[in-house]
Amino acid sequence: MKMKTIISLLIISFFTTCAYTQGPCSKGEKVGPALQFRADLEANTLKIYTLGGLKPSNHKVDEAFQKKYSVHYYDFGCLAPGNMEFYNAYNLLVFEHLKQQWTKEWEKDIKDNAMGFYNWTQEKITNSICFLVK
Repeated sequence: MKMKTIISLLIISFFTTCAYTQGPCSKGEKVGPALQFRADLEANTLKIYTLGGLKPSNHKVDEAFQKKYSVHYYDFGCLAPGNMEFYNAYNLLVFEHLKQQWTKEWEKDIKDNAMGFYNWTQEKITNSICFLVK
């Protein structure tokens, strides 16, 4: 079931690649969140994009999370990126990856301002309820 979710997200993201402009690490070519996620996973450079306050923050607690789960926070500070859909979709792929690797353990430690995390948790709850009702 978990693998099906990741595969579904990768397929959806792959087909929407052209809808996105540049990804954060591309060199001029169009890169979608699934391609960026795959490249970052292979290079062991997964990121979780966050929106913060007046200045980006990276506290000691965050450092422990990043080390334990092999991800890095990228905080935009108070300036939201122009391509929010890209970063939200990328984060969803990272969340699914963490769920597959660590089940729910990581969810209690993630930063509150991780882009898309709240919606991802709500979608999981909705999917669980729908599954129970069927």
